[in-house]
Amino acid sequence: MFLIFQDFMKSVGALSATVFVFVTLRSVYLLWRRRSDIDHAQNFSNLFIALCAHSLRSLIFDGWVLALLALCYQHRLSTQELTSLSDLLPCLLLVDFAYYVKHRCEHRMNVLWAAHSVHHSSSDFNLTTTGRTPWLRWLYDGLFFAPPVLLGYHPLAVWLSFQWVLFYQIWIHTQHIGSLGLLDRLINTPANHRVHHGSQELYQDTNFGGILMLWDHLFGTYQKEVGPARFGLTPPLLSANPFVIQVRAPLLLLKTLKTATSWRERWGYLFFRPGWKTPSAGK
Repeated sequence: MFLIFQDFMKSVGALSATVFVFVTLRSVYLLWRRRSDIDHAQNFSNLFIALCAHSLRSLIFDGWVLALLALCYQHRLSTQELTSLSDLLPCLLLVDFAYYVKHRCEHRMNVLWAAHSVHHSSSDFNLTTTGRTPWLRWLYDGLFFAPPVLLGYHPLAVWLSFQWVLFYQIWIHTQHIGSLGLLDRLINTPANHRVHHGSQELYQDTNFGGILMLWDHLFGTYQKEVGPARFGLTPPLLSANPFVIQVRAPLLLLKTLKTATSWRERWGYLFFRPGWKTPSAGK
């Protein structure tokens, strides 16, 4: 079975590399054509961030996440037998739900939003936005995928399913595919994800699903696309420097923590919603 995992992971890796090369070449081509409607600085920052994220994952974070999941596996409640790729489907469903929980927490908890906001900070929205990955996310990703492991799924199966959830989302970062009708209510589509990236109040904190929209319907976070989304943060991040993009929000959070005068305030700044202020600050 692990040979199947290995072969499948190689296939996913090859596909991801192919998409990355295609997106890079497309960006170079558009720059050569001097397309004025494309923010080339943001696009190349996205590609640089993606390259660094892949290197950091390979060298450091994949090992840490798999080690954490392996530790959880030693304390599993049961053992799920995996003899074919079809046995991965229940695992993929659980991981997709875990991704929904993680993604929603990233928008509702300030300490996680400080990392995740990197992905939302671009005012442009295209395939390169997929690569605008927060480098700090790998510090906490493993925590959200521990439950499927504790239920008995092998860490490699859970990790493979997570990679597939991420890989699926490459194609939905585009403005060139409109509504897909009924599919928009069933699975994550470009229309659904444009809504998720929209900074308008109507669109904020919606459509957290990775592959399925099922979880958003169940928990009341689904929002249909009813008009063009305005991409980026509020207030916007104007810099295209990849290092500024990565560290700006964490540094602002640390600066805010220094102003706290009690542990309750520190807890609020870390774990309450982004933008939370103390009651005294609102007076």
